[in-house]
Amino acid sequence: MAGGDAVTACGPTFASTVAKYAGVDPSHIDIVPFGGIERADRTFAWPSEHSTVFECFGMAEAFAVSITVRLPDAVELRVAPIEAQVVLKLSAWQDRKHTHPGRDARDLMLFLGRYMDCGNFDRAASEHQDLFEAEHFDYAEAGVRMLARDIAPLIGRAGIGRLLTILIPEADEAGPLLLAQQSGLDREHARRLLAVLCDELASGM
Repeated sequence: MAGGDAVTACGPTFASTVAKYAGVDPSHIDIVPFGGIERADRTFAWPSEHSTVFECFGMAEAFAVSITVRLPDAVELRVAPIEAQVVLKLSAWQDRKHTHPGRDARDLMLFLGRYMDCGNFDRAASEHQDLFEAEHFDYAEAGVRMLARDIAPLIGRAGIGRLLTILIPEADEAGPLLLAQQSGLDREHARRLLAVLCDELASGM
């Protein structure tokens, strides 16, 4: 089937299956197409009018590293790891930061602030010892640096550049600081975490 037909055909069935186990109304499940039907700029225009455009950057990358989770009745779902979800959240925030303020920023900053606690401490201690040798060690910032190192191979140089285009103005003390303001955290603390993410991503270019 053509891309648009495939999306139309699988949408209701997929939404109903997910809703059954998530306990939500199937009409509240978002179906986001990606992959072979993406345009060159990593967006998808919904047929047939092509008036609704979705940002697809990060979708294929997240799917490639997703983890399969088995639910009752032999239902399997693929779940993106946190580093991939951060990429998706940044893209989503950039796309709807004015229409849905705070919706993505809070999730994003939760990932940044708690990444070390998400089963990553032992791996950091064994594979990223330099994080603990910083002159002014900060636990959360060490987690953000580790997160950046996990993101870099997932999206490559071009993807890093794309994220930095979003992040650098938001990490600048003289910038708009919209992402930090919408995060629900202390603004300077949030900005600092974003600055650390920028710094570590840039070092991987």
